[in-house]
Amino acid sequence: LRVLSGADNRTVASALIALAALFPPQQDQIWTRDLLWIPIPVQADPIIDEVSFGMFDNCKLLRKNIEEMSVYSDLLEKYRPEVEFLAEKTGVEINNVYIFQKVLDGIKTRAGLPEILPLPSWANDAEFIEKVIKLQNALHASFIDIFLDSIGGWHHDQIVARFDEAIQNTTNHKMILYSSHDTNMMTLGRLLNLTYLKDHLPDFASYVSLELHEINDNFTVQIWFHPNLNESRIELGIPGCPQPCMFSQFSQLSPRVTTGQWKAKCSGPDPSVDTRCTLYGSIAGALVVFIILILGALLSVLWSCLAYRNKYNRLSDPERHKLLN
Repeated sequence: LRVLSGADNRTVASALIALAALFPPQQDQIWTRDLLWIPIPVQADPIIDEVSFGMFDNCKLLRKNIEEMSVYSDLLEKYRPEVEFLAEKTGVEINNVYIFQKVLDGIKTRAGLPEILPLPSWANDAEFIEKVIKLQNALHASFIDIFLDSIGGWHHDQIVARFDEAIQNTTNHKMILYSSHDTNMMTLGRLLNLTYLKDHLPDFASYVSLELHEINDNFTVQIWFHPNLNESRIELGIPGCPQPCMFSQFSQLSPRVTTGQWKAKCSGPDPSVDTRCTLYGSIAGALVVFIILILGALLSVLWSCLAYRNKYNRLSDPERHKLLN
């Protein structure tokens, strides 16, 4: 088992809760009856948080590039009536899409926690909450699409790489658990065009399961979705990969983006890497090639000169001439 979460506290807490339920201590592992829990390592990977608007927190370069795009500013204009209404009711100055989604998320979250964070009277209406949820889904879907190829490609690379390790028997992991966000699921849904997930942010306690099966020496992929805590999971078809979806075909559904490629897209070149070394190395390599070419040319000229000299000596020596033709 390998467990990864984002750096966000919520994803770490979710991972710990899931592990406590999946792997309660057994027999001599029980160290106290008051807390049936054993520590299981959780590895934090900040990239898990860098999806949808979560990207704004860590990716300064990508954020700057996106904020300069017309498609980004157009999103706010697309929902101008809703923006003005919410700005008036909440008292929040909504001057960009990032703040807009924060307001929507706050309303949706409070709607799900009425006893702890009750909504104000103007928002405490089932029809209004339904509109907010639809608006939030549409906003995230549109924003995710702006950089879907890169962050979606990273998700795809994670899946394909882990499956390939299992096929090649280079790992002993039977399961890898990612504790992530609803936006990670939507990103995966939009990348693979998965029913429901491509258009909806799933509820709390939802999960997506990607399974690798070996049948008659062929490896196939299945995707399952568990929408709510007390519901049964459902299998999601994978458009572009008819059932049974062969792993070889699944792996080609989207270009893969490595962790290094994503980090460069997110924040630019790694500042810890001295680019002068790369530059000097390239110059040195070019000089070596140039010197080899010069030496080759000099040797060729020298060889030609020696051959000409030998031929001249033979022609100019009368002892080497035939007396009779």
